[in-house]
Amino acid sequence: MEQPPSPGRDRLAKVQRDHTARQDQERRDASGARPELQRREELYAAAGPSFEEIAHQLLDAVGRDAPSVEVHLTPAPPVGSWTVTFMGASMSFGPPAFWPKAPWGDVPCPAFDVIACSSVCACLPPNRSWGQHLGYAGRGHSLYFCDAQTAGTYAWFETAFTQRPLPTQRRWTEPCAREPGPGVARALCAGAADDQVAWPFTQLVPGQLGDFVDRWVGWFADAIEGRLAPPSRMPERPVDGTWRRS
Repeated sequence: MEQPPSPGRDRLAKVQRDHTARQDQERRDASGARPELQRREELYAAAGPSFEEIAHQLLDAVGRDAPSVEVHLTPAPPVGSWTVTFMGASMSFGPPAFWPKAPWGDVPCPAFDVIACSSVCACLPPNRSWGQHLGYAGRGHSLYFCDAQTAGTYAWFETAFTQRPLPTQRRWTEPCAREPGPGVARALCAGAADDQVAWPFTQLVPGQLGDFVDRWVGWFADAIEGRLAPPSRMPERPVDGTWRRS
């Protein structure tokens, strides 16, 4: 004898079907995502040796020119990061953070991808900022392992950002390092954005770091003497055309 319709059992059966469909889709998504994650993990591993060399060349220059600096090395992987201090001023080279998926969110550009990011910062001693720069702490730049200029060709690039302040707002660091994300993506796309690119995307090639090392050693010296100040203009160098927008 045919069973009469049962609304409750029909709803439960539908819940089961929907649950099974979601699980099947999740398995398909995971299967498709694994090759991409593996590709990104391999690129991150490839970024390590050049990152360590860049970090080492800058630290070696500081140690040669100012042997009295205190050096604090990161004790655990990823190796290469460090902080140096001298007379209250500091300079730090942060560890490389891995991005397991594309960082731009729903923003349609820029066209390039970021696999890892780090930062380098020079900071004044506490209470050494003065005059119109009262409250200024120092400057920071981002280091992105990305294919900013040629699709599929990944390398470490230096850049930096600035943010449009409110009329009464002071910037503690100027320019500043930013992790990749939708806000940075909008700064890298054409048009107005709260964040703006303050330093051109500049490839860092181990063995060819003269300008990079000299700038940061000089900024560290300025910080030690309390003379490090916000740039008089933004961006400091021309930035147009130094990364792929689309």
